[in-house]
Amino acid sequence: MRQVMLLALTLLASSVAAAGTPVQPYQRLLDDAASKNGKVHGYILPSGQYFTHLVVGQSTDGSARALLMHCDVKQCQGATHIIGDVGATIESVTVTDLAGNAPTTFETTRPAFSTDFTELSWSNTPATAPVGALVIKTMHTEPSADTDRNGDVVKGTAARGSLTILSMQKAPQGPLLQHETLRRGASGAGVATTFTFVRTNKHALLDVHASEQKLLDDRSRCLPPDPITYMFTINKGRYTIAGKRPPLGGC
Repeated sequence: MRQVMLLALTLLASSVAAAGTPVQPYQRLLDDAASKNGKVHGYILPSGQYFTHLVVGQSTDGSARALLMHCDVKQCQGATHIIGDVGATIESVTVTDLAGNAPTTFETTRPAFSTDFTELSWSNTPATAPVGALVIKTMHTEPSADTDRNGDVVKGTAARGSLTILSMQKAPQGPLLQHETLRRGASGAGVATTFTFVRTNKHALLDVHASEQKLLDDRSRCLPPDPITYMFTINKGRYTIAGKRPPLGGC
């Protein structure tokens, strides 16, 4: 899913006017499939970071995207990231200071898909020198059919969720972290993972705690196994697993 594309836009007036409306830079950059039938929302980001604006978009015909822009009085420059599958919906957008305190949740703001830029505030109390990161969650669902453990064909809805953490520091660079939050088939079997920021004494920036739960199919008579937990920490500009990820048990 990782992909970064660069753009340069030259427009006049203030930084907000230079960005235009949220749909303008989005359509200029993306292919027809991604912008067709698209829903777009723009945000003005907290000051003090390299990126000043964010545009997120989703479409039934293209992958979900996040467009990060640095705008001054004359022009905007930035990069776009693929953050979800084709047809995925954007579930939440949050901006967090990785040098600040640990917020209790990732979900704060769901896009309203308006035609204007709206302000996006910090989800936690920022430090004196904030290290900004955008946290975006997407979800994709579709009708599907699975074969359960008994060999029977089961029809239902398959779902795949994704978490993307993007740095608000200077581009180009890939996501700090990109990971599934949910992978569930029509039978109900799959894996669900919950992520939270945590503050430790070992690191200057927030770590990410993951709790991964195996999901059993709807006809299973097994008891669900206990979730496994592991940590991600910043290493060379990316969140990587600290230590070893425990095996996911269960029948």
